[in-house]
Amino acid sequence: KNKEVCGRMVFAEGLVEEGYYGTPKGYVDITTDTDRVRSSLSYEKGGTISIDYYIEIVGVVRTRHLMNIQVKKENNDEPEVC
Repeated sequence: KNKEVCGRMVFAEGLVEEGYYGTPKGYVDITTDTDRVRSSLSYEKGGTISIDYYIEIVGVVRTRHLMNIQVKKENNDEPEVC
């Protein structure tokens, strides 16, 4: 089954962001609480982004999450322009 969901999460150290998570059955209120953000990104080499955060489904559960994103630069002579 292919069902659509939507939502938004904003990460900034110390930020508590209230939002929602939309599902085909309706919306759920969530809070995103960012504990720590670390980045070693550079245009020349890429790098990593690490985010330590909590998500709370308001009034139901609060869970901790660690997200690590690795960014690799493609081997192109010319940078991609958007």
